Amino acid sequence: MKDHSSSAAVQSPDRAAGARATHASSAHLGALVRAQLRAASEEADRRGERLDYLVSGEPRPVWADAERVSRAIGGILASAMRFSEPGARLWAGIDYGRAEAVVTIGIEGDSARSLELSGVLDESLAEARTILEENDGSLLIRGRRLSASLPLARA
Repeated sequence: MKDHSSSAAVQSPDRAAGARATHASSAHLGALVRAQLRAASEEADRRGERLDYLVSGEPRPVWADAERVSRAIGGILASAMRFSEPGARLWAGIDYGRAEAVVTIGIEGDSARSLELSGVLDESLAEARTILEENDGSLLIRGRRLSASLPLARA
């Protein structure tokens, strides 16, 4: 897994109003994403896929149920791997904005399929969407990118 910095902004999805998560607290999103990337790295190596990690903006904690959000990120990453072909490059990026953080999982390579065009919303993504909405966040699928937004914790 390679760690890169990026100044490119990730388009923020519209946040769907949802109920507050019952175990919400200040959570370090970068740590949750890195843990899920480490967990997926063996499968990615087996498939000849490369996983990269990018961060844009000043890292700040989000207000969320860390355990459930980690599960959502793992489900999004697993779905991206299912809809990529062996040898693809997958990347996870976090863009920290003023009020929210957006985690985007992208698939690159000639063999990658557009998730948007395939109309995919498998069980992992459906569960991830539910978890994110419970945490006042959202899931957006656009082309070969899956973006999860979460509100930042108040200082």
